[in-house]
Amino acid sequence: MRGLFAGLGLALTIGLGIAVPGSAQQYTVHGEEVPTGPSLGIGFWPHDQGIEVNEVVRGSAAQRAGVEVGMIITKINDTTLAGLTIIETENLVKGLEGLITLTLDNGRTISLAKAPIAQPGG
Repeated sequence: MRGLFAGLGLALTIGLGIAVPGSAQQYTVHGEEVPTGPSLGIGFWPHDQGIEVNEVVRGSAAQRAGVEVGMIITKINDTTLAGLTIIETENLVKGLEGLITLTLDNGRTISLAKAPIAQPGG
């Protein structure tokens, strides 16, 4: 199953979208360096109802907003995610600016804005 690390560059990953801090300028995602920058800080894979969060990056906007592994996100802002491809979801997230509203399968909403991921010790 393919997952997606939702950040500035959105690196496609296999399995969990795990990001491990590399340097102050980049993260390593499954051996590939990904530039840091404004990011939601989640890894996810497709789900029938939208996307399922499979990783929340420590120090990310998502972690600060209370996003947790296992949550099913059905909408981002006004866009329903069910039926979107990985690429369509990637392009949607890449184009987001300002306050972002995630709607969960239980109807709960979480609002957050992309932000650089806090570096350990920084």
